[in-house]
Amino acid sequence: MDLFFQITPVKSTRIDVLVVNILNEHGHDISRGIAQQLIENSKVKVNGVVQNKPSSKFEGDLELSIDFDKTIVEKKINDAPVDLHLEVVYDDEDIAVINKPSGIAVHEGAGISTEPTLVNGLKFLFGNNLSSIDEARPGIIHRIDKDTSGLIIIAKNNISHQILADAFKKHEVVKKYIAFTWGVPMMREFTIDTFIGRSNKNRQKMAVVDNEENGKRAISHFKILDNYQNIASKIECRIETGRTHQIRVHLAYNKTPIIGDPLYTRSRVISGEQEFFRTFKRQALHSACIGFNHPIKKQWMEFSSDMPLDMLSLEKLLLKYK
Repeated sequence: MDLFFQITPVKSTRIDVLVVNILNEHGHDISRGIAQQLIENSKVKVNGVVQNKPSSKFEGDLELSIDFDKTIVEKKINDAPVDLHLEVVYDDEDIAVINKPSGIAVHEGAGISTEPTLVNGLKFLFGNNLSSIDEARPGIIHRIDKDTSGLIIIAKNNISHQILADAFKKHEVVKKYIAFTWGVPMMREFTIDTFIGRSNKNRQKMAVVDNEENGKRAISHFKILDNYQNIASKIECRIETGRTHQIRVHLAYNKTPIIGDPLYTRSRVISGEQEFFRTFKRQALHSACIGFNHPIKKQWMEFSSDMPLDMLSLEKLLLKYK
């Protein structure tokens, strides 16, 4: 069912807010989470252009077109508590820091199955003591990919959420990752500064694009930590921005894609090690360090996380080629 609306927001407003407001005004009782699902599933157009990002903002005279897909609308956000045996690195009344294992999505979204997400695990740990600025994603300020492991900050109230979200926007949060890549970069330390946007060839992928009209600026700093006979390398990645798949896209763009990445590299193995790489099922990327000012206490906090067993096993294999 296609619905069409002529609207004129009085100020720049997120598209998910526009969708939920206009649909509820016309008798459709939906949540903001459902509006976000409609957008992420390409069901919303603004002035004839398909929108995929719930955070995109618009103002002025707009024609809003919504393909009101009932199968999406009737799908409820699953935020039931589930014990995911999460490792809590830090916890107080305002924030928590979680060491997320690979294989768990941070929240529900387009293309994600009905398996429990980090949100379900947070509900088990903290109940309703989570920020509610985004009702579909309680506590979630930032995210890491489903198959990326490591540290993530959780907000336990809206004040902390707003302060930390602002810190992320101002690039005041230190985020360091460890990655294992195919090949070795030409320089020991280097920076990649590009625009990243949705790929025109595959909507599941992001890509380096020409300008800010097609994407957002993304800045990543890299340092080689180890070289395995130029077959592979261990790299520290520090990101200033937090674009979707940023490290994965930048390293693929540099011709040194992350080992095990199903989207940005072709399947590769080391001769004689086929069985190991056949069973290594995720991108070798780990959020190893995160530093930030506590939103309430105003003191600098920094946390680190050792690589999980699968990446340690990968490192042990690669060390044979030192």
